[in-house]
Amino acid sequence: MIARAVCATLAALALLGAAFGQATYGGRDPAAPWRAAAAARIEQLRKGDFTLRVVDAAGRPVPGASVSVAMQRHAFPFGSALQMARLVQDSADNRVYRQKAAALFNAATTENDLKWPPWIGEWGPGFARTQTLAGLRWLHNRAYELRGHVFVWPGWTAPTTNLPNAITSLRGTPRQNEIPQLVLDHIAEQAAATREFINEWDVQNEPFDNKDLMETFGPQIQVDWFKAARAALPTSALYLNDYNIEDQTRNTAHVRVFEDTVRYLQQNGAPITGLGLQGHFGANPSSITDYLATLDRYAAFGLTLRITEFDVNTTDLALQADYTRDVLTASFSHRAMVGFQLWGFWESAHWRPNAALYRTDWTEKPNGAAYRDLVFNQWWTRASGAADAQGEFRGRGFHGDYRATITVGGRTIEKTFSLRAGASPTITVTAEPPRLANLATRAQVGGAAGPLVAGFVIQGAAADTKSVLVRGVGPALTAFGLGGALARPALTVFRDGQPIATNTGWSTAANATEVATAAAGAGAFALAAGSADAALLLRLGPGAYTVQVASADGGSGLALVEAYEIGAEPARFGNLSTRAFVGTGAALAIPGLVVTGPSARTFLIRGVGPGLADFGVGGTLARPSLVVMRGATPIAANDRWETAADPAAIAAAGTRTGAFALKAGNADAALLVTLEPGAYTVLITGADGGTGNCLVEIYEAP
Repeated sequence: MIARAVCATLAALALLGAAFGQATYGGRDPAAPWRAAAAARIEQLRKGDFTLRVVDAAGRPVPGASVSVAMQRHAFPFGSALQMARLVQDSADNRVYRQKAAALFNAATTENDLKWPPWIGEWGPGFARTQTLAGLRWLHNRAYELRGHVFVWPGWTAPTTNLPNAITSLRGTPRQNEIPQLVLDHIAEQAAATREFINEWDVQNEPFDNKDLMETFGPQIQVDWFKAARAALPTSALYLNDYNIEDQTRNTAHVRVFEDTVRYLQQNGAPITGLGLQGHFGANPSSITDYLATLDRYAAFGLTLRITEFDVNTTDLALQADYTRDVLTASFSHRAMVGFQLWGFWESAHWRPNAALYRTDWTEKPNGAAYRDLVFNQWWTRASGAADAQGEFRGRGFHGDYRATITVGGRTIEKTFSLRAGASPTITVTAEPPRLANLATRAQVGGAAGPLVAGFVIQGAAADTKSVLVRGVGPALTAFGLGGALARPALTVFRDGQPIATNTGWSTAANATEVATAAAGAGAFALAAGSADAALLLRLGPGAYTVQVASADGGSGLALVEAYEIGAEPARFGNLSTRAFVGTGAALAIPGLVVTGPSARTFLIRGVGPGLADFGVGGTLARPSLVVMRGATPIAANDRWETAADPAAIAAAGTRTGAFALKAGNADAALLVTLEPGAYTVLITGADGGTGNCLVEIYEAP
């Protein structure tokens, strides 16, 4: 509401300024007719209906269940150009930069890093391919939608010299005719290097000013670029991108060349799928109605549209905020528009510093408040109420990802769902909580790494007990292609610092048959009879337990520690943890967990390195990096807890779970993530390539 009040005040000041001859634009008036039409289109195009159906374990409706629905992420991409160095290099400002990027955007591109000259090392030490790929992985691990900018910027005549020296040096030489193939080779190489991360590319940039390659080798060369991109990237969106094309009434020559280029590409078989409108505006911007009419004109080509490089370069803060609000609104309302991207957001990392959303000291400008008010307030869905007599709760929301929280009989159940265009889903929520059923961690044991230590807490009434299968696996890992496995694991379970059970060869245990049966029932892979792998099947009461895997013969190698819930008694795992040495390559620490049951659960997952020093642990991992994976897909990541989108929520969750506090300024990692039932792994590495001891903790977030 504060942001709305600020924007209303700025609008009033703008109208007063216009009366005295200050710059303004058509359609700025709060009562401008285009606004109602845009709001109606947004309601139709960007929102959908959903139904949550709450049932009990027998499938019967649960009337009166309390339901709360909270949007987690937009489906529509709201992004920014980002500098890869600031994502991977650590400094106080870069940490704030990463936190703001995580909080503000679900999409991104590289500002300069993927342009051809810096990609091949022509821009000096500030740009490096390894750094670019590390930044792209950082974004990919956080589920950003990524655009590539740009394969070909085909100008070599000053001041638009945007081709690398490797190309311009051949101009006018006997080798000039090699250039077309070199361009195609570049597209193939860069596409192959980045296809894991990027799902859309600007194939060609700014044909109005940058036309040297077309004039030298003929216009067909443009078609060849798009075909080469399609050959390398069979499913990616492929764009033509240009500037000064947003207003058909002001930039007629530029608009004409852009349209002629699009027609030529389409008529000659180029697999173009979208048009990128850069969206750089100044102190005297276009009218909103002219802008919308221009979008309609481009939509006639049957291609998707994106704003790819938006900024408003002016010192008139009221004008800047209003125009940001209005271009965002007009764009979001247009049927052909599939994304909106800024060209930077921080004054100290912006090609036009006056256009940034945040000043150098990180204070927010009015245009930043306008952006947030639209994206995370006016276009952000929150809903709550009670299920009806049929156990149903109906709502309407903006397309995106959601978490529903249902309270029934004092129990809280969670469910995630997605709302997308063309669908009105009914989501069934079974009012039964999920369970943490399994913890497993693979890590190095012995030598400098020391033992592998896992922990778990059993929750329940004092008289409750729980069957738990604990295993320390070494030799069996060779069947999965892992070399250097620990030859003779020694497994010990502790409570209150005292050992309560130990094993050094699972089939030597008195209850070995029961151990094998429990493993099969839990879905664990079988251990060979007579192997040196260790296992224990224990009946345990509520409390905290520690499991240690060491070497029985003083050796070292990779080992796997596992703890499984056996049976469905009321007592249950409440949190899981592992302390391990994090190495590199095969010596990475890789914890895993399994969530069972019909519903989802939010977990606090932490990777603590520097924070262990307070407990007397030496040789800690300096900069832990956490990536939560489901199969091969990353779903959440963090490499410094204060750079998360909402660090206050992480701190609060830690307090509620009873976890020790993470210190401000420490490089410990943490995240909150809602997980549907299934198997997950947590990839732990050193964000700076380092090694050391790390504690991984998994808590049910209350």
